[in-house]
Amino acid sequence: MTLPALLQLRDLTVTIRTSNGTIPVVRGVSFDLFAGRTLAIVGESGSGKTMTAMSVLGLGPPGTPMTLGGEARFDGLDVMRMSENEMRALRGSRIGAVFQDPAGSLNPLMPVGEQIREAARAAGSDRSVARTKVSALLDEVGLAHLPGIAGRYPHELSGGQQQRCMIALALAGDPDLLVADEPTTALDSDVADQIIALLATLQTRRRMALLFISHDLGVVSRLAQDIIVMRDGQVIEAGSTRQILVNPQEDYTKALIACTPGTGGRPRARLMTLDMIRSGAVPGPKRPVVPGPVVASVRDLTVRYPGRGLFRPGHPALQGVSLDLHAGTSLGLVGASGSGKSTLGRALVGLVATQSGEIRVNDQLLHRNGHRLASDRRQVQYVFQDASGALNPRRTIGQSLLEPQRIHRVPLGTTDQMLAEVGLPADIAERFPAELSGGQLQRVTIARALALRPACLICDEITSALDVSSQALVLNVLSDLQERLKLAILFISHDRALVEHFCDKVLIMTDGRLADVDLRRPVADVSSSAPIVAEPA
Repeated sequence: MTLPALLQLRDLTVTIRTSNGTIPVVRGVSFDLFAGRTLAIVGESGSGKTMTAMSVLGLGPPGTPMTLGGEARFDGLDVMRMSENEMRALRGSRIGAVFQDPAGSLNPLMPVGEQIREAARAAGSDRSVARTKVSALLDEVGLAHLPGIAGRYPHELSGGQQQRCMIALALAGDPDLLVADEPTTALDSDVADQIIALLATLQTRRRMALLFISHDLGVVSRLAQDIIVMRDGQVIEAGSTRQILVNPQEDYTKALIACTPGTGGRPRARLMTLDMIRSGAVPGPKRPVVPGPVVASVRDLTVRYPGRGLFRPGHPALQGVSLDLHAGTSLGLVGASGSGKSTLGRALVGLVATQSGEIRVNDQLLHRNGHRLASDRRQVQYVFQDASGALNPRRTIGQSLLEPQRIHRVPLGTTDQMLAEVGLPADIAERFPAELSGGQLQRVTIARALALRPACLICDEITSALDVSSQALVLNVLSDLQERLKLAILFISHDRALVEHFCDKVLIMTDGRLADVDLRRPVADVSSSAPIVAEPA
């Protein structure tokens, strides 16, 4: 006898009300999720996958009125007709949630052990049981070996440790359904692998149903038995993981797979996009690059962060690092979180003081204390990971684009031309950052960095929060600009497949040092094993 689905959605619709009227964000979504199975919802940003999952939890964007339609049943209960108090009780016990940003989801003023205990108490456990659950859950998520972990605050933990604590908190009520919304997006590949393995183990051990939202098909292939693909608020394709990944039927699904680096075939000059799939265009093979002159060089660079106490020794972030950046080439820098990748990039632009060694840009020796002349700053520009945080929310895109030229007192360009360089329409200049998607925002930050026509561009995890289609557009734009402007690019990332596609040369950083590796060897040779398509349970 077939058991009924734990979660049933039938013709789910979600409409939000904005100043411009009502907008449908989910349209007629239906699926079944059974106990002990994992269903992945994939799609690009704005496809409606998160709104679909959050509607099951009775959650929505803060301050945004939301209207639900259709039917949503959890274990026979009609969640659409539940009061807020009833939904809160359901969320605290039978449905758990793991969000994308653990640092933003955890209370910064409470030790993580206290937060887990509080969640267990809210789910109905008495004081003694809740106290026992804290140590048991920390052990279950692999953190019990850390001394005093329950007494630490979120800011004292790494991103992976924070996410493990978030999972422990979500499990405090012993849920039957766990909703995981992009839980590995901001983590380096090694830590992401650990989180995925942990979720798979917990799901099997507890016989939970897992609703997994992601844009990373590699992650989905290792975890889910079933996949639904969403676009513009609708399900456009659904089936088993093997069926979707091996024999996709829709052009959009084919594009999502094709624009993911490392999905097969020889390296090409550009990543596939949906427009390429529809037109039948296939990018040509990647051509050898002839390095130009050295634009920036680093020799025996050492950076040490100060200790927390008066007599505590500092922490070495970089130790004896040396490298060269050539015009017209991309140098990839990969490594785990905390390996020193971003510190090196920040030292190059003077955001971090150095203790020894030297940095030269266009053969000019730069100050160790981080002081830079205006001419030095123009030559090296930085593109940050968080595009929305790098732009002033109260200024229009056009104002932000022209700001560097005003500061450096150089002739102002036209925003139309600057936006066209990164493949964006001219009318975006009149919008504010909150009105743009993540991929559009990142292209705006690239356009702003190029406003001063630098010789060197430092890209620090610029695609880590983007879906694969937005990622492909950003990288293709960056490749075109590099060829035309002969830019030297330091590309910092934890995604080894991405670095292998984009970069001409790769360095691996470990504990503040450049690892001793054969740089002629493809990055894939030193990465973890390839994703394996999950078999149905």
